[in-house]
Formats: sequence, structure tokens, C-alpha cells
Amino acid sequence: MRMYILISIIKLSLSGTYLLRIGVRRLMRNRIREEVTNLIMKYNLMTKPVNILKIVSDIGFTIEDDSSVHDASIDPSRMVISVNPDDPPERKFYSVAHELGHWFLHDRTVAYDRNTSNAHHNCSDEERAANLFAAELLMPYIEVKNDMVYKRYNPKDIARKYGVSVNAATIRYNNIFKTIF
Repeated sequence: MRMYILISIIKLSLSGTYLLRIGVRRLMRNRIREEVTNLIMKYNLMTKPVNILKIVSDIGFTIEDDSSVHDASIDPSRMVISVNPDDPPERKFYSVAHELGHWFLHDRTVAYDRNTSNAHHNCSDEERAANLFAAELLMPYIEVKNDMVYKRYNPKDIARKYGVSVNAATIRYNNIFKTIF
């Protein structure tokens, strides 16, 4: 396993000050894995695909179709996760997990609107964290890694087993592949 600490210095252009980030991504990844592991244990989500509705209903959210939403959004004030009705079921499944990531990892008073057409929005640390949360919840690192190594799973096999889109499975496959080889 590769162990590294990311050290970067970012110049904040307007103030001219510098921000030092040490191992933020690694710390974030570990915190997310711990949070997801706790959820999996709490809700007994050992079978795949994960019964995400168990979590949604337990914390009091409802899921509604909303064609004005690009991918999904979460509105904590109304306790609603909105998904695009035109998205395939696998996409909705991932989008709901992503929005739950915002709920468990970030400010619970803020509404998040997942909009893939906004490149800046998708590159934020909060969006990356929510994506990692969704990937870890639906396709746990250790399980997928074992499927890849011992069962020779490819992204289509992963998508089928974990109930996600081939695109989401391919991204997860590639990210895990980098840690193995």
C-alpha cells in the first residue's frame, strides 16, 4: 500500500496569502471510509446492492422526482432528496448516495444541488467528498478490490454486482486499480 502525504501550497490570489494543505485528501478519504463503515454496520448493509432506502427512511428523508434537477439535490429544510425522473435507476441510486454524503459529511442546513454541467461545482472538496462517500457506500473499497484481485471482476461485473452504472463502476475500478498496481 502506498503511503504518502499530499503537501501543497496554494496562493490565494486576492489576499496574497498562502494556504498549506497537508494530507487533506488522505484524511478526508479515511474519515469517509470510517463514516461509511459505521453506516454499513448500523444498518446491516452487508448484501449488495446496498439498500439505500433503509438509510433514507431512517433519517427521515423522502425521495421525489423533479425534472428541474440535473442529477439530484438535497434540501434539509424539507427533508427531501430530489432526483431527475429521466435518469436510469442506477444513476438515481448513485445520486441518492451522493446526496446522503452531503448530509453525513457537511453542513446539514445547506441545500446541495448536484449539477454536472457546472465544472467548478464538481471540483469542490465537498463534491469530491460526496462522490467518494457514494462510491464507498455502494462499492466498498475492500470488497471491490477483492472482487478485482480474486474474481477478476471488470467494471461491468462490478456494475452488475453493486447495482451502479458502468460509468460509476469504471471510475471506481480505475481508482482502486491505481492503489493495487
